[in-house]
Amino acid sequence: MDRAPAGSAPRDPGSEPRAHSAWFLAALCVLVWASRMVLPGDLPYSDLDRSWCMGLAHALEHGWRFGVDTVFTFGPLGCLSTGLYLEHLFWIKVLVWEGAFQLLVAVVVTMAGASIETRLLRVLYFLLIVASPIDPDAYAFLAIVAVLTWIVRGRDRRVAAGIGAAVLAGLSLVKFTYSVAALACVISSTAILWRSTTRRLASAFFPGFLALTALAWRLCGQALADLPTYVARSLQLSGGYSGAMSSPAPPWTKGVAIALLASAALAVALARTTTPRSSSGAQPSFRSCSDRARSRAPRPASLARPSESWACASPIPDSSWNLAPGWPRTSQP
Repeated sequence: MDRAPAGSAPRDPGSEPRAHSAWFLAALCVLVWASRMVLPGDLPYSDLDRSWCMGLAHALEHGWRFGVDTVFTFGPLGCLSTGLYLEHLFWIKVLVWEGAFQLLVAVVVTMAGASIETRLLRVLYFLLIVASPIDPDAYAFLAIVAVLTWIVRGRDRRVAAGIGAAVLAGLSLVKFTYSVAALACVISSTAILWRSTTRRLASAFFPGFLALTALAWRLCGQALADLPTYVARSLQLSGGYSGAMSSPAPPWTKGVAIALLASAALAVALARTTTPRSSSGAQPSFRSCSDRARSRAPRPASLARPSESWACASPIPDSSWNLAPGWPRTSQP
C-alpha cells in the first residue's frame, strides 16, 4: 500500500460525504424557502379578510399599542404573514420577513426533516412541504414542531437552540395561538436539554427566547409595559373566539380523536420496546448521515500499518470500521 507523502496531513475519509451532504441540505433549504414564500398577491382574500389585514398594517405603521389600542388574535407582526400588498411595509415584508426570517424557518424545517432516518419518510416529508398548497397556519405550527425535533435529534444543539429561539420569538408575535404553541415548545426543549449533558444551554434557552421576544416587541414600536396586557386580553379573546366562531363537531369526532391518541401511545410503546439498548441501559444516540458515511469510509493511509496500535476517539463502535484480523484494537475512551 502506498504511503502518504511525508509531512502531508492524512485525508479525512468522511470529508467528501460531509461536503456533499452539506450542499444537498443547502439546496433542500432553498427549495423549501422558495416554495413556502408568501409574496403579495400569492394568497386570495375576500373583502372581509382584506379589511383586517389592512387594519393590522395600519396599526403597525402608526404605532398602535397592541392589547391596549387594538385587540385581535394577531400580534404586531401579523400583517407581514399575509399575502396582501402593503405599500409602506412592502420592502420590510419582502426583504426582512420573507427574505431573512422565513429563511431561518426553512433552515429549521429542513434540519428537522434531515433527521428522519427512514429514506422514504424523508422523501415524503419534503415532497409534502414543497408540493402542498400554501397554508401559513399549518406551516407555522410545523416550524414550531421542527424546532423541538432539531433540538432533540440535531448534532449541534447550540446552533439549533439559537436559530430555534429566533424563529419561535418571531412566530410568537404573528398570532397569539402561535405563541402558546411556541411556549410549549420552549418548555419541552428546556426540559430535554436539562436532562441531557447541556444544562448550561438549557438554562439559557428559555431566557434567550424571552429576550428575543421582548426585542422583537420593541422593534415593532411596542412598550414592554403593554406586553402583560396584550397577553391577558389575547387570552380572553381567544377563549371566547372558539365558542363564537366554531360550529358543533360531528358526533364521531371524539371517537376518532381517542383512537388517534391510542394509536400514538401504542406506537411510542412499541418503539420503546423495540429500540436496542446498550449494556449500560442507555438508548443509543442517533447518528447523522455524515457519521454513517464516515464509519463506512476506507481507512486513511496513516492507519494502514498493522504494527502500530491506534485509538478511535469517535463514539462509533470499532466494529463499524471492519478491521481485518491481526489489527490491534484498543478500548474506547
